Amino acid sequence: MWCINAKKNMYGMPIWGTTVEYYCKIAKGATALNALLGAPGFAGIPQHLCDHDRYNTEVQGHLLGVDAACNSAGHDLTAGEIAEMLDSLSDFMLDELKERGSTRTNGTHAAWTDAVQASELGNELPGWYLPFSMAEAPRKRGFPLKGKGRALTGWISKIGDALSKSI
Repeated sequence: MWCINAKKNMYGMPIWGTTVEYYCKIAKGATALNALLGAPGFAGIPQHLCDHDRYNTEVQGHLLGVDAACNSAGHDLTAGEIAEMLDSLSDFMLDELKERGSTRTNGTHAAWTDAVQASELGNELPGWYLPFSMAEAPRKRGFPLKGKGRALTGWISKIGDALSKSI
């Protein structure tokens, strides 16, 4: 029997708070960018929940294809063949997620560090958000850090407040 919760269908992905925690050092009364850190262990992986609704719509579209194939085959299709189609879709979507996180704008780590450098010059790095999104068509986002030496405390506090409300 096929199960969506099988290990094969799971992919550990960081959440935005994990990214902020990694790249930003939070000290009492002040914050500073952790620019000397190398890439985190979760580099190249999109953020879980980032455009998850769009990702779900994308998966639903692919599932309609599986449904159509099942309907056209009628009763000649075995449970094993249906499981094989679902496993193939799962493999495809995993490959998509891995590619999105690692190749868009050279991956999540490069996107973050390049966006910080652009921000320090008073600029915005177009498309910095692309590798962080699960979706094929991400929502446009502005980089949260603005300007050199900007205090992050208020921004991080907002994230904490939003996370606590969603739990």
